[in-house]
Amino acid sequence: MTITGRKEEIDTVREHIRQGKSLHIHGPEGTGKTELIDYVYRNWEEIGTLRIPIYCKNSGTLEQILDTIAKFFLAQGKKLVDIDYERRTEKLILHPGELLNMPHRALRNMVFPHIKRGKFCIILDHLENVSQRTNSLLKALYGATSVISAGRESWNNTKIDLPGMPYHALWDIPKLEVKNLDKETAFSLMESILSKSMTVKASGSSRLFEDIFAATQGNPKMTKKMLAKAMNQ
Repeated sequence: MTITGRKEEIDTVREHIRQGKSLHIHGPEGTGKTELIDYVYRNWEEIGTLRIPIYCKNSGTLEQILDTIAKFFLAQGKKLVDIDYERRTEKLILHPGELLNMPHRALRNMVFPHIKRGKFCIILDHLENVSQRTNSLLKALYGATSVISAGRESWNNTKIDLPGMPYHALWDIPKLEVKNLDKETAFSLMESILSKSMTVKASGSSRLFEDIFAATQGNPKMTKKMLAKAMNQ
């Protein structure tokens, strides 16, 4: 089952992945960005691509992104080599626990040899507050493979190149805005949820839907919460 009212967005994300292009999904909290990404990821076989997804569900920091990618490669049986250039020594990382407290530069040097163009699709959810270090990683990822990211900010007006202010690589990436649902689609969502429960009678749903839409303006997350509360009363 697809997500109510998101067929166009799903098709857009899939087409970018299919063509090996990067895309940044943005929109206010509760509009369904994570739901959209989760759906595409869970139904990956429907895309028709040989790219392997690496899903970073929490991309709040540079370390979280690199840690997730490193653990993915370990699970795939890939060799991660930590190189100490000063001492001219190499250490083979065999277990996820060995990644703890490892500097981000070491993590980055270990995973990038495995990220090759055309083979992977990096998915970054909850990409917020992009720092200068994270921005540097993003620029490198965009040059190496396909990246699908999601966050509240669009980064359309953040092309800044001043001391202490990062130039956001996201500024140059194609965007997909996820908005609140229109009234008809919001009603369809509520009808879909209501059909699975006998708590609220269908005869009284029209007024309920109107009240919920007036309060949420079609925000999917708020709509689901308010309808669930009404159904439990």
